[in-house]
Amino acid sequence: MAIFEKIEKEKVDLILKLRLEGKSYRAIEKEVGVSRETARNYCINLLSKEAKASLERKKKRKRSDKIRAANVKSTTRLKPRPRHTSVRDYDFLQYIRVVYKWAISNNKDTLNKGKLDLLLYLYPKGAFTFSEFYNFHKTISMFQAKTLEEFIKDGWVYLWRPKKGKERALYALTNKSKKLCDSMHKYCVGDEELPITPEKNALFKVGGKRINNYYGDMIKKMNKRGNK
Repeated sequence: MAIFEKIEKEKVDLILKLRLEGKSYRAIEKEVGVSRETARNYCINLLSKEAKASLERKKKRKRSDKIRAANVKSTTRLKPRPRHTSVRDYDFLQYIRVVYKWAISNNKDTLNKGKLDLLLYLYPKGAFTFSEFYNFHKTISMFQAKTLEEFIKDGWVYLWRPKKGKERALYALTNKSKKLCDSMHKYCVGDEELPITPEKNALFKVGGKRINNYYGDMIKKMNKRGNK
């Protein structure tokens, strides 16, 4: 095949235009309908030195881009796990179990979890009737008929007003009960610190159960809330 395969001027101009745009000889062959060798010969002989230099620069940049792309490590960016934070202006339930443990341990002869729940329910009510007492008594699954009598006997409740005619008897918490409930509220919200001496807190008595040591550690941590 001759160096120049005779083709129309329009095709020659198109070959040069496509080559300056960076098209490969393979692409020119398909688009113009001439052989790759013919397109190459026309470009070599008819393109200016500046055009050839520009094409060479483009070719080098293309090679550099390929090398750079090959060296870039493929990294998969994991989406951060959603964080569910609980931001509240209050945290009085955070140490509720610790406060319960303190209250029951220091009154274990007369209080259990159910009775303590009942006292805390009655605390804000002031004077209450037997019906009010009994309704919550059923709610916490306490069915002993003599619970109110036991409360009175152990000094947690007293008869505030005896029954008279159509007036029902009214009961109220003793100062002992009020002081206990008030202390529990203050400990829960951090207004006061739980005592850490054996005289005031049975959880710190020497020779107690091992679990009491864990509660003691938690109480010390709890007491630091106000010092942050």
